[in-house]
Amino acid sequence: MIEPRDKRSARLEDNSPAEIIETLLNSIHNHYNRQIDAAANADAWDLAFIGIHSVAVTVGMGLFNETPLMAFTRFLKQFIDNDGQGCNFSEVALELHGWRQVLIHRWLSERGYEIAFDTEQQEGWRKVDGVVLLNPRRLHEAFNQAFLADGRIWKWRDILSDDDVEAAKASLLAQYYRQ
Repeated sequence: MIEPRDKRSARLEDNSPAEIIETLLNSIHNHYNRQIDAAANADAWDLAFIGIHSVAVTVGMGLFNETPLMAFTRFLKQFIDNDGQGCNFSEVALELHGWRQVLIHRWLSERGYEIAFDTEQQEGWRKVDGVVLLNPRRLHEAFNQAFLADGRIWKWRDILSDDDVEAAKASLLAQYYRQ
């Protein structure tokens, strides 16, 4: 049963910023991430990639109050990047963000010659002759790691100042009420 609108509005407004931030993260984790996993399990990598990007921009814009590209880049850097080979996904955030734009808005694009999926490579990504070869499986694995019980997404307090947290609450409330 969905929480009544007036009750949710009061809960998000009247409580600490953690209330709205944790509501966002929990609802994504419990609902949307299952769909991303289903796409990944079906090797529907375009859909999984679009879902991961969507979560990254939504959370990044909410927490960091930045442009979509900057929010995506910072989300990758703070929560997804790891020490695995080619798993510093924020280094190719511009290319990944651009590819998402193609998938969602254009489909046919010269950018199709700048990025390709390679689920067989060990690296998360690598560049060959100017083409970013992304292993979406590795991106998905890193994304899921961020949402584990001890994952970095739940440690958002460690990277935000008190002022940042208040700004995040204001930003998320504005998005919540936007028609």
